[in-house]
Amino acid sequence: MRLLLIEDDPEIGQLLLRYLGKQGFQVTHVSDGATGVDAFAAAAAGNTPFHVVLTDGLLPRKNGYEVAKAIRATPAGATVGIAMVSAAFRGASAKAHAHQSGIDVFFTKPFVLTELREKLRELARRAGAEVPPSHGSPTTPRPLRAVSPEAEKPPSSPPTPSPPLANPGGPASSGFTAIPATSGEGHTGEGTSRPRPVHLLSTIVGGRHRVESPIDAARLLLSASREGLSGLLRFTDAESVLQLAFLNGVAVGAVDNLREHNLGDWLHRQGRLTDAQLVALNHRLQRTKERVAEALVALEMVTAAEALTLCELQAARRLRRSLLWRGDADFNTDADAASRLAVGAIDLIGALLQFGLEETERPAAVEFIAHHRRDALQRTADFDAGLVALARVRPRSLLPQQLLQGPRSVGELFDLDSNLNGDLEVSELYAMWLAGLVRLPT
Repeated sequence: MRLLLIEDDPEIGQLLLRYLGKQGFQVTHVSDGATGVDAFAAAAAGNTPFHVVLTDGLLPRKNGYEVAKAIRATPAGATVGIAMVSAAFRGASAKAHAHQSGIDVFFTKPFVLTELREKLRELARRAGAEVPPSHGSPTTPRPLRAVSPEAEKPPSSPPTPSPPLANPGGPASSGFTAIPATSGEGHTGEGTSRPRPVHLLSTIVGGRHRVESPIDAARLLLSASREGLSGLLRFTDAESVLQLAFLNGVAVGAVDNLREHNLGDWLHRQGRLTDAQLVALNHRLQRTKERVAEALVALEMVTAAEALTLCELQAARRLRRSLLWRGDADFNTDADAASRLAVGAIDLIGALLQFGLEETERPAAVEFIAHHRRDALQRTADFDAGLVALARVRPRSLLPQQLLQGPRSVGELFDLDSNLNGDLEVSELYAMWLAGLVRLPT
C-alpha cells in the first residue's frame, strides 16, 4: 500500500509517518503541495503509482484542494484515493469544496487515528492495493463514504479509541445516529429534588418547550442533532435571546444579544485588543456591517485561522450557556438563517460531556447516582461514538470498559468501585447520561 503524505507540520508528519508505517503503508512524506504533486507524477512515471494520497488542507505553495485537483487531472489520478485533513478548513462549505476538488474523505483535526487508518485502508483497497488484515480493525469494513456538502454522521460500529492529534484549529465534527425518540429515564423514588424523568422529544419543531435544568437543554440539543434538523434552536427569557444554528443535525454556530459575549469586547477584556484597536473595530463595524471576525481580519488584528478558532470558541461558550438556561425554547426550521451563523462544526457530544464533568455539576452527579442505584443502565446508539469523545476529555477513565462488559445497574457499578480502588468517577456516569450515551429504563 503506497501512500503519499503531504503535511507541513513536522510533528504531525512524523507521527503519521511512524503510525501509518506500522500499519503496513509504504509512506513517502513531503512538506508542501507543489512537491507533493511532483512526487505523485514521478511515482506514476516510474510505474510505482501511489494508491492513496493523504494531504493537509493548509500547505505551502499549493493547498490541499489545489493538490487534489492537480492530481485528479493526471492519468494516474483517476483511481487514486485522496483524503484531506484540516484544522483551517471546516464546515459544510469546506466539505462541498473538497467534493468538487475530487477529495474522497475529509477529516477535521483533531481526528481519531484508527478512524483515519480504516478510511485509508478502504481507499487503498479501492485503488487495487493488497490490504493485509490490521490489528484492531472492525471484522466487517464499513463502506467508504464520499465526502458531501452535508455533515457526516459517525459510524455505528465502535472505533477503538485513540488519542486525537493536536488541534490548533478547534474541535472535530461530531454527529449522531438515530435512537428511539421515546427513550427516557425511569424509577420514581422518593424526594422532590431528584433528577426528574425526561423523555427525548419525538420532535422539537413547533410549540415552545420549558427549560428548567441542564438535562432539559441537553435533550433539546440532542433531539435537534438526532433528527438531523436544519434551523435555529432559540432559547428566550425576559431579557435575552440565544440562538444555536444546526445544519443537518450538526451544531455549527451560535449568537446571543449579550454585549459581554461580543467577540471584540471579549478580546478586549482578555487584553488581546488595546483600547485604540477596540475603537477602530467598532468604527469599522458601524461603517461596513461586517461580522466581528471579518472586521478583525480586515484590520489585521488576527489572522484568518485565528478568527476561525475564536468564532468556534465563542460558539462553544454560547452552547454551554444554553445548558444553564432557565426559560423557553423553540426550533425554527430556517436553514438559511442557520447557514449565516455557521462558523464550523461544534463537537456537541464533547461539549455535553465536558459540562457534566465540571465541578459545579458534581452535586447533581452525586444526586443522580443516589436516586438511580436500582436502575439498569442501557447503552444508546450514540454510545460507541461517545467513547471517542469521552477518551478525549477523560483518557484514563475505566467506566467505558465496565459498561462494555454487559448490563449493570448503577448500584452494581459503583459497588464495584470499591474493588477498583475508587477509580470510577460518579461525574463520568452523570456526564454520559447528560450527553445521551446511556439511558435508564422507561
